[in-house]
Amino acid sequence: MYPEMYEVLVVATAVVFGLCVGSFLNVCIYRLPREELSIAKPRRSFCPSCKAQISWSDNIPVLSWLLLRGRCRGCKSAISIRYPLVEILTGILCGLVVWRFHLELGGGLASCLFLLVLFCGLLVAAFIDAELRILPDELTVGGMHLLPPAMLVFQDLRWAPRAGAPRELLAWMSASLPSWEVSPGAVVAILCVVVLLFFVAGCLVYRLYRTWRLPGEANGFFSVSLAGLLSGLAAGLVAAVCLLPGFQESVPAYNLASSLLGMLTGSCLVFIIGVVGTLVFRKPAMGFGDVKLMGLLGALTGCWGAVSGFFLACILGSIVGIPMRLISGDRHLPFGPFLIIAGVFVYLWRDAVDLALQWYMGLFFV
Repeated sequence: MYPEMYEVLVVATAVVFGLCVGSFLNVCIYRLPREELSIAKPRRSFCPSCKAQISWSDNIPVLSWLLLRGRCRGCKSAISIRYPLVEILTGILCGLVVWRFHLELGGGLASCLFLLVLFCGLLVAAFIDAELRILPDELTVGGMHLLPPAMLVFQDLRWAPRAGAPRELLAWMSASLPSWEVSPGAVVAILCVVVLLFFVAGCLVYRLYRTWRLPGEANGFFSVSLAGLLSGLAAGLVAAVCLLPGFQESVPAYNLASSLLGMLTGSCLVFIIGVVGTLVFRKPAMGFGDVKLMGLLGALTGCWGAVSGFFLACILGSIVGIPMRLISGDRHLPFGPFLIIAGVFVYLWRDAVDLALQWYMGLFFV
């Protein structure tokens, strides 16, 4: 079989797979923000208007919506165009990721599948934010939990490492801290103890902070455990640099440091802009959901990716938001979808985004 034909078949299979997955993502988009519903129950899809179960023949991606002319077979209520749109976008997204990451950049199949799951979760978050202006913690904070360990397991997720803050930080830590010759078993034991202790300390400190700042709200398992996870991983990274010679040159160390620093950069960037905007305009400028979402995207794209992605999202938001405000007069625009679009482009086409931003900045600074 010719290589071109193989690539076409692989991408086509990914697109068809994405269309089917898009049908499930529609279920997630509708049910996830509604506390009375669960993704697993009821098991069968139903019409939001008459609550009648939808048969398999009326649940074929895109085709069923077209055959039914966008209306429920039972009550004839209109079915939102969001349903075929999500299915089509999921198919396109899966095809793009497989083509760019797996075929062009040579990413492994396991890493590609993880990336597809992550991007599908981001697609769900984008549509929920666009409709209800909320970003569920199950997607944002859950993704922040998964990405640092995933960077260790799927080492080709950081497909083009470059000299920058993570590598320089690791090199500085390695040169500044003393090292000891320790047996492999002792190294593993010490690292486990350090990670566990700082995980517990991070959970306790963040829980006390939430109790002080938000006394009327629940502690939030996801947020508290994320604080512990970040504390434990950061402490384990420092301990590994101290105990293992040459650790700072390893791919897993670079991936982990890049992910943690990107998460910190993305979250802090949006948080600071939100605080400054609130003080200047005397009303909330950024939702805390955007802070967590940007932490997730920063963990995926790294420090520079977080900064360039945020800048690109601002440009996209202006292109869409200004005409919308002139037409509808609505001054509130969900920022999450633009952050997600920019984050996906920065990850898959980082060099192209860098060149585009350099050209754009050159228009103002000659």
